Amino acid sequence: MRRDGTDVQSIVHVPADDAVGEYSPDGRQIVFESRRESDAYQIYTMNADGSNALRLTHTLARNVQPTWSPDGRQILFISDRDGQSAIYAMNADGTNQRRLVSNMGDIRSPRWSPTATTSCLAPIE
Repeated sequence: MRRDGTDVQSIVHVPADDAVGEYSPDGRQIVFESRRESDAYQIYTMNADGSNALRLTHTLARNVQPTWSPDGRQILFISDRDGQSAIYAMNADGTNQRRLVSNMGDIRSPRWSPTATTSCLAPIE
């Protein structure tokens, strides 16, 4: 839709439980969570026109709240794959998924600092 809320257009035409979409910094892709292929939400990307949906996470656990890094190379998200909500990061193509923060209580919406660089991300041991 336009910034003023007019000209709303659907870009996804599949019967799915899709939620929480966010455009990539360059505006070419959208990252979102969906239950289209599983009982638990998983993270997907698709082109901005709704084509080429690609599932990035493949767990039995819930993976939600995806958000792009400022440079578009990484995606931050919440996963319950280790039994509790934790912050994870992955490359924009779904590779190199790693836990960054755990034991933080009820984590809801991770966000990047506008000046963050993805080179500073390291998994916890």
